[in-house]
Amino acid sequence: MHKFFGPLCAAFVLAISAPHASADSLTDGTYNFTVGSDAPAPTGSFVWDNTTHMWQSWTFRWDGAVYNLASPGTSSRFPLTDAFTSGGWFAEGPDFINPNCGDSCFPGDFSIDIGFLELSVDPSGGAFLDPNAFASGNYTVTEKTVTTAAPELDPSSTYAALTLLLGGLAILRGRRARLPAA
Repeated sequence: MHKFFGPLCAAFVLAISAPHASADSLTDGTYNFTVGSDAPAPTGSFVWDNTTHMWQSWTFRWDGAVYNLASPGTSSRFPLTDAFTSGGWFAEGPDFINPNCGDSCFPGDFSIDIGFLELSVDPSGGAFLDPNAFASGNYTVTEKTVTTAAPELDPSSTYAALTLLLGGLAILRGRRARLPAA
């Protein structure tokens, strides 16, 4: 009887104490902007979850305004690709009048070239320091991939181990009940 009980308990302890590790791979990037005019340079960064293929953040700041291209946890029709490594950009204050198109361009927008696409977004917060500001230039991206493992207890292995232990105890109890009294 004890020959069966020892290995059964050891298997239970190993099964319940072994965590199920799930790893998230995140790409963390920072934009490096050059400015072709006297206006302030923007700042920008992003975090892309390589596991879920969703943006954790993708924001720019320029002239006091904040531009959010992706809310945390949203999937995007613009996934992280090599096209994000460099390109052009421009931004206009809300009162800027572009001599090439009057006031029908992108007042208050931040536009960035990503491969063959040009994304333009309205500010999501902040206030412009100079409503007549205009700036343009180029950008490059510095990125690093960060992988973090978060051990989690897998409930299915816990339930399986508990079922194994209870089944083994039931078998032992049945054997004990059949043994003749000494």
